[in-house]
Amino acid sequence: MGLERKSIDPIRVAAYEWHSQFVAGDMSPAEQQRFESWLAADPRHRAAYERAARLRREMQALDKADLPPAGFRPLSRERFVAWCRVAWCRVAWCRVGWAHWSPRAVGGSLAFATAVFVLLQVVPFGFFDPTAEHFETAVAEIRDVTLADGSVVTLGAKSRFSVAMDGKARRLELYAGEAFFDVASDPNRPFIVSAKEVEVAVLGTAFDLKLAGEGLRVAVAEGVVEVGHASAMRLRAGQQISVTHDSEFGKVTSVDPVKLGVWRRNRLVYVGASLSEVVADANRYHDGWIFLRDQRAADIRITGGFDPRDIDAMFATLADAFPIVVWRPLDAVTIIGSDAPD
Repeated sequence: MGLERKSIDPIRVAAYEWHSQFVAGDMSPAEQQRFESWLAADPRHRAAYERAARLRREMQALDKADLPPAGFRPLSRERFVAWCRVAWCRVAWCRVGWAHWSPRAVGGSLAFATAVFVLLQVVPFGFFDPTAEHFETAVAEIRDVTLADGSVVTLGAKSRFSVAMDGKARRLELYAGEAFFDVASDPNRPFIVSAKEVEVAVLGTAFDLKLAGEGLRVAVAEGVVEVGHASAMRLRAGQQISVTHDSEFGKVTSVDPVKLGVWRRNRLVYVGASLSEVVADANRYHDGWIFLRDQRAADIRITGGFDPRDIDAMFATLADAFPIVVWRPLDAVTIIGSDAPD
């Protein structure tokens, strides 16, 4: 089954924008009227708005001490917004070079710049290529994409990629998540997959590509692939390697080709994987947030198989087998640590 093209949900974006404006308390009567009209226009609008309000309430109710410190570090886009606010204050005070601009125009320009920057943070640059096709899966969704050349890409949960083909090459880019590629052989057109500035090139083969942490992992089920640019590493069936976004190669290790891509059949299998990797996978199958509280828990090594359709049962099993504590301060938030919070 082909995967339908998706983009950022405009209803959800609008819902968060309306709720933020409502919380700020700066709605004019005309804006209030537009907001009420928007709510009444489609039942999905009200449902999205209520979801945005609920998530805000739940996040406000969190005890900061229960969350890992990394969760409170400002993102680059947040630092950019803060910089814009500081810049606006300086401009308004100094009036240097902006004297002929009204405060509203300056504020609008900064707001536009901020919006563009945030969009670039959310949407990968490759998504602006008009010649490419773009595909995306939702939380817990696994679907097959049949490409024009007969190759089949199985896209994992909460994953996205783009593809562009011409007479010389077949180029794809994986932006998030995991994908299994069953490539149709075409000696005249290499099949090249990019992910975090690392390239995987093949002619005809089957392999799994997964984005994780600061890099990616390539595992080959059939055939041969080349990983990297100038100093490419060649992998054969039954081999896998991890590569950082700086193209630093890890060690080549063995992997059972039969077990590669078992996630396509709703099975997550780990052999000596860190708990941080397990949690990263779980977040792609779980409609909420799962946090690791401390590094000691994150470094625990896991070997076992789990059904991603029941994440709660997976962590209940892990809590019984390993020295970790799982607790839920809210329905949408799960926290895992080596000990419980005070």
